[in-house]
Amino acid sequence: KATIIASYNKKKLANRKVDLSNLNSLKKKVSSGITYDKFKEEIGGVDGTLIEKSESSNKYFWASKDGGYITAIFKNKDNKCFYFYGYGDVR
Repeated sequence: KATIIASYNKKKLANRKVDLSNLNSLKKKVSSGITYDKFKEEIGGVDGTLIEKSESSNKYFWASKDGGYITAIFKNKDNKCFYFYGYGDVR
């Protein structure tokens, strides 16, 4: 078993299309089960940056140009998000 982890610079990964203005709504959807593709649609349709890959899950990172960022973990078996953290846009 192995885990691959990548380090990153949040500012360099920031994308103007990422929208983190409504994390409360996203939180509810994660609680009810949301796939990577649906999660991505909720925050602007931008693919996350894969920052950690393991046998059981993948961890992705998104950053907005408005100062917000989010990290989300998706199970490999069903591609559903089971945990995310970060903070919304600050501008």
